[in-house]
Amino acid sequence: MTTFVAVAGVVVALAALASSAVLMRSNARLRGRQAEMESLLDADSAERLAEWDEAPASTTREIAIVINNVAELAVRENRAAGLLNRVRPSMLQRMVYDEVARQLRERLDEEGVEADVLVRIVH
Repeated sequence: MTTFVAVAGVVVALAALASSAVLMRSNARLRGRQAEMESLLDADSAERLAEWDEAPASTTREIAIVINNVAELAVRENRAAGLLNRVRPSMLQRMVYDEVARQLRERLDEEGVEADVLVRIVH
């Protein structure tokens, strides 16, 4: 019985050793692949950064927002907005944009963002 236990122990130890060797080789291959992918990612990131930084240093960047559902937003707040949209859609649009700008200004201020929030008419 003790011989059987000793043989079983040796077999288990050899199996563990073989598994360990397989895992170490697999780990080495994965590390090599990871290094490859990291270098590709670094090259891709550098390329993207170069594209993003094409503008001169004096250039100002702006974010433009176009509200595509003016009437829907207004009607959500006040049912009479539907009537105003049929009679004076430009007035409703101005009111919605002014309100969105006010809310955006407040939210940015709460987050500590110093920003000029302006509503511009684009023809």
